[in-house]
Amino acid sequence: MSLLSDPISTRERILFIGDSPLDEAQLMFLLYAGEEGADPGIHRVTSFSALQTALAEHSWDLVLCDSVVTFTSPYDILKTAQALESAAPVIIIMPALNGEAAALIRAGARAAVEASDLPRLAQLIERELETSRLRRTVQAMKAALRASEAGYESIVEHQTELICRYNTDFILTFVNRAYCEWRGQTREDLLGANLLQQIPVEDRDRALAHVRALTHDNPVSVSVHRSIMTNLSRRWIEWTDRALFDADGSFIEYQGVGRDITESRAAQERLHFLYRLLNETYVSVELDDVLRTTLRLICAEFAFIYSEVWLLDREAHLLRCAPAHCIHPDHTTLLSPFYAITQATVFRLGEGIPGRTWESQAAIWIPDVEEGSSAFMPRLDAARQAGLHGSVSIPVVEAGEVLAVLVFMKFEVMPHDESTLDFLKVALGQIAPIIRRQHFNNALRASEERYRSLLESSDAAISMVDYGGRYLYLNGISAHPFGVAPGALVGKSVYDLFPQDQANSILADVRRCMDAEKGLTLETSVLLGGRQCWFKTSIQPVRDGAGRTYAAMIHATDITDKHLAKVALEEANDRLEARVIERTAELERVKNRIEAIFDHSGDGILLLDVDNGIQQANYTFGMQSGLPAQNTLGRKLDAFVEPASAGTVNAIVQSAAASHSRQRLETRFWRADGSSFDAEISIAPVNRTQPSVTSLVCIIRDITERKQTERALEQTLHQELQFQAYLKALHDISIQLARTEMLDDFYRVIVEQGLARFDFERLELLLYDPAHDAAVGTYVTDMNGRVVDGRPTRRDPASLTGILKRASERSERFVFDEETMLYVDFQPIGGGSSAAAALWDGELLGWLVIDNALERRPITQPQIDILTLYALTAGSLLARKRAEQRTFSLSQHLDLATRSGGIGTWEWDFQTDRLIWDERMFVLHGLPAQETPLPPGAANRYIHPADLTRVLSLSLAALNEGVPYDTEYRIVRPTGEIRHLKANGITLYDAAGDPLKMVGVNWDITDLKHSEETLRQALRKEKELGELKSRFVSMASHEFRTPLATILAAAETLAAYRSRMSEDQIEARLVKIRQQVIYMKDVMEDVLHLARIQAGRVEFRPAQHNLDDLCREIIEEFDSSVQHQGRLHYTCDAPPVNADVDVRLMRQVIGNLISNALKYSPIEKPVLVRLSDDGEEQVLSVKDEGIGIPTKDLAHLFEPFHRASNVGAISGTGLGMSITRQAMEMHGGVIMVESEEGRGTTFTVILPVKPADTAP
Repeated sequence: MSLLSDPISTRERILFIGDSPLDEAQLMFLLYAGEEGADPGIHRVTSFSALQTALAEHSWDLVLCDSVVTFTSPYDILKTAQALESAAPVIIIMPALNGEAAALIRAGARAAVEASDLPRLAQLIERELETSRLRRTVQAMKAALRASEAGYESIVEHQTELICRYNTDFILTFVNRAYCEWRGQTREDLLGANLLQQIPVEDRDRALAHVRALTHDNPVSVSVHRSIMTNLSRRWIEWTDRALFDADGSFIEYQGVGRDITESRAAQERLHFLYRLLNETYVSVELDDVLRTTLRLICAEFAFIYSEVWLLDREAHLLRCAPAHCIHPDHTTLLSPFYAITQATVFRLGEGIPGRTWESQAAIWIPDVEEGSSAFMPRLDAARQAGLHGSVSIPVVEAGEVLAVLVFMKFEVMPHDESTLDFLKVALGQIAPIIRRQHFNNALRASEERYRSLLESSDAAISMVDYGGRYLYLNGISAHPFGVAPGALVGKSVYDLFPQDQANSILADVRRCMDAEKGLTLETSVLLGGRQCWFKTSIQPVRDGAGRTYAAMIHATDITDKHLAKVALEEANDRLEARVIERTAELERVKNRIEAIFDHSGDGILLLDVDNGIQQANYTFGMQSGLPAQNTLGRKLDAFVEPASAGTVNAIVQSAAASHSRQRLETRFWRADGSSFDAEISIAPVNRTQPSVTSLVCIIRDITERKQTERALEQTLHQELQFQAYLKALHDISIQLARTEMLDDFYRVIVEQGLARFDFERLELLLYDPAHDAAVGTYVTDMNGRVVDGRPTRRDPASLTGILKRASERSERFVFDEETMLYVDFQPIGGGSSAAAALWDGELLGWLVIDNALERRPITQPQIDILTLYALTAGSLLARKRAEQRTFSLSQHLDLATRSGGIGTWEWDFQTDRLIWDERMFVLHGLPAQETPLPPGAANRYIHPADLTRVLSLSLAALNEGVPYDTEYRIVRPTGEIRHLKANGITLYDAAGDPLKMVGVNWDITDLKHSEETLRQALRKEKELGELKSRFVSMASHEFRTPLATILAAAETLAAYRSRMSEDQIEARLVKIRQQVIYMKDVMEDVLHLARIQAGRVEFRPAQHNLDDLCREIIEEFDSSVQHQGRLHYTCDAPPVNADVDVRLMRQVIGNLISNALKYSPIEKPVLVRLSDDGEEQVLSVKDEGIGIPTKDLAHLFEPFHRASNVGAISGTGLGMSITRQAMEMHGGVIMVESEEGRGTTFTVILPVKPADTAP
């Protein structure tokens, strides 16, 4: 029986140094107890050379040395083992233990034992062998760990994503190969570098906050920021950062996995920019606004610091600088002199950069203007003084004609960038139709102006009515609707001319004016000739010589067109709001589709041998192949790909092994059930440093969604390009239609060009007959695709599918039936698609109808979109052509009217110094007619004293210098009435050249002067509305930009990483989206609330309420917020303060004042709120010690969307004060403000105290 507790394994090797075989046999018996079949692991050496060989060539678990060997000594054995670096422990077997045993242990022996002490020897052997086993186990584990780490590092090294690790100081501790290749740097250069140095300064705070928010409970987060490359360019990277913790929960370091999204983001941003440019320029009416908007957006997008526009002067054949320009606000002082020189400069064809661009009709990119000469750039010296270098000049060309040249410049040298140049061409191509439209509008306005003076002098209906409602006087305009001369109506009552309800209203207004003895101005609606008309009416009292009011003068101006235009504008706003809602829903649907695409993702990872055999597979590969991962081991990779790619797979495996490089392949991957998907296969050696590759890493990525997305993007791009082509075609058609004079040709061109340019299968134009509520045909496409006359067609819009009636009734004026019955000559021909768009210009004019009856091709979205725009354009042009025909007819009538009445003639005989007037001249001056000439100077008595000197001076100049006599002046009639006259005259001379007489004409322009004043007031109002619109756009872009960016970031994060996020992380982002949507809803609610107040649609419900209780309740709500606690100090002199108020509106007034005081003052400063009641007035004041309001802003403080110039980044809409003032006016109260910039502001609200008997 062995003395060992467990007999040793035959795998353990023991070296025995001894002379006697008997000693070896005893040792065998000791170790194996004579077990049969045991394979002895003992090797005996009997010479020193054999000892050296055994120690040098073999690894031993234990060395046993007989101290009495004859060929060497124990000391030499120990020295030899140490020299050969043998790790085996040495046990010395001695005849007897003595002092030499201790010396041998000091020399390196593990132990010494007597030969006769077998239990002790067995114990030592067992201990040393157990130690050796443990040592081998540890070595094996270390080797396995190194192999595992090598495998992991190989997988990480061959990932296509950017992978790095960094510590809390953002020092890089690891980067993979893809990261090094992306940076263009070696691993040695990157390790130890600070990661923050690669991030732009403006993005660092956000990146720091993102990483530092990672915790043990929330270890993973996704962010997007830019990185600075070694060439100083910037790239957009999407990072998934993870905080790594050990088993004890202690933080180790951070790991980041990145994906370069620069190209996709740039494409998205450029596409968004084009949409934004199109949207913002589309709403602009004036060309200068369009150009300024275009320059501002392009300069902001491409960091240009200066831009200018050169418009073509066709008459002079020159390029002139347009008022529209853009200078970076930080460089106004430096660049303004350059722009001043530019304004005084013109360019002929081929002169300077603009002239060369005009001549070549091609863009000119100049990296540095310094490289040119003054002949090339006449403004070169001014450009040098301004520090300008890089320049690009782009023509706006349409139909082979240059309409404008736009120049953009930078301080820096600009290397040629073809992509930027191409994009600028596309962006600027959008304004060509707008410039051309402006040319047509200018021509149209010039034509309209020629007739304006004649129209405005006789557009008012004037009448005089007594207290009983009898007409004392009417002018021709007043009598015209009744078809009789004005004299036939004198003496008749208002009840003789108008329906009773209208007559009652007119008589009530007349009596109210006469009773109050002061004028009234109001807007009224009356029924004239079966047509509802709207008038702006002024009613003034008429007094007799004693000052008694005996009648009322009614001056009514027809404002029917203006009223209908206002109604049309409101309808257009409703359509726009509906379109916004539709677009919002569409964006939501797109977001949902994107989330569905990215919800499921994952890569299969394989370990392959060089013969393409699968050695190891992960779970995702099992899911991809449809087999359990373990069942795929030993199979060939090419068995899972389509047969056509099997050879390619083998080839790239061999190529990757031979070249020590990564190889990629896109193919179809087959599952066990016979289905397949698009896959990207990436194969690379496990360890590239080994001379011979034995294993390879294979990553299989399901790219089905990416392929589908690529195809969808290609389809979307195709539709966008098609729509752009349609827009250009629409512009060309619009020009052709504008130049078509005859209406029949106009109708035919609409159908022919629509078929030819928009790929419609069939197109029909129908006109609306409002008298019979019928659709009347013009031209239509027959079943052979030819355009034929369809004018015999007349049908009810509600007939057949009713598509015409539905299109005219919908707010968007458009209907699309994807599946419907199609008809030819009122007979059904089968199913198909049909769409109809109404021709609308303030009223229904007709319809454009398309279908696919010929080839049944689907009607595309670009065709649907262009049909709506085509109908809108055709409707606008049709309304204009009809108006032109009416205007031409009216001009003929006005010309006849001008020749037949209203103009007085006179003659001044210089020989007799007598003035001869015709009968009309006496009427103009309010004098009785006389046959005899007027004495010298008689006419001067009626000229207004303030105008007399000027009139006499002009008369003498006409007499002495021969210049035409052309002037306007006022006269004072005998009744004291002041009228405005226009005078024209010429001097006639005898044969000797001496003046004989002056002849001329006068006519009354009083009504024209009044109209001009009315027009000036309307222009001022229009300017105020324009400023209001600009402030609204500025507020909306500022207040919506951040919420929309937050929503977009959260939505993109959910779309990309929802599958990797916890429910709490998903909910946090959804909460963020909801918060931003609620914020934007509150902003829009303020806008709508102000609009409702201004339109009088807010119901005012005053009731008795205690203002003291209301103030305390509102202050308590603010005080509940941590950031406002303790800041509000409220006092009330004599509670309760009962007031007759609308609690809802008054709550908004008090809340707005307190909110502004808290918002615009430091958090450590108090806000004082005081309420008082002196019996006549109730006063509420709110005082802060904040930033104050600049003096220049006080005058505009209560205007909608106006914000003070010193508010900086403090958010706000500019609506609060406007809503507050409107609410106070509804209460009959006032609001006042006292402010000093930098010191604070005090708002005071005053409510009048109503007597008790007036309380409700």
